[in-house]
Amino acid sequence: MRQGLNQPWLVLVLAVFCVPLFVGLGATDLANDEAIYSYAVESILTTGDWLSPRSSPNEEITFVEKPPLKFWIVAAPISLGLLPYNEFGLRFWDAAFGTLAFVYVFLFGRRLAGPICGLFAVLVLFADGRLLFDHGLRSNNMDAALVLAYAGGVYHFLRWGDPGARRWPHIAAVAGWFYLGFMTKFVAALFLPVVLFVAALMLPAM
Repeated sequence: MRQGLNQPWLVLVLAVFCVPLFVGLGATDLANDEAIYSYAVESILTTGDWLSPRSSPNEEITFVEKPPLKFWIVAAPISLGLLPYNEFGLRFWDAAFGTLAFVYVFLFGRRLAGPICGLFAVLVLFADGRLLFDHGLRSNNMDAALVLAYAGGVYHFLRWGDPGARRWPHIAAVAGWFYLGFMTKFVAALFLPVVLFVAALMLPAM
């Protein structure tokens, strides 16, 4: 992932597409599933019980629909005072995950056909309002972490097969991104190893 990180094209992607993910992040109220997940985070912060986040609206019921990793990621910096305890603090990690996902998408495009391809690949995603606002990269849901898990997992899988590449860092990265996806939204993340397996069968031998 170090390739191209200091180039002006990536700076442009960060400035035009990534920074806006954080603008006005706390301006809207929590709604729908976002409110349910935020309630689980709030229960961790108020009760101190990190192993049993509560399910809205009944505080006696443990939330078991999703693994707790995303709740821990959101709650930890708030409990340490590193992020504010408000809508911005609850959504910060989703915008951060979206930023990293956009960087990976840019690097995909750069790898395929140069930096302009990477720029337009990110533009296509950024122009999709559903990705940004409907269970997307600006709300405290599970999808931003899942998008990042897929983008990072597939990118490092491709780098893993590069001739002369140091393979173990990329193998570890694939495993790490899969872990993030599985411990955030385990059923949806199970497609990642399937995609990688099918790709391995289709790619020519190195």
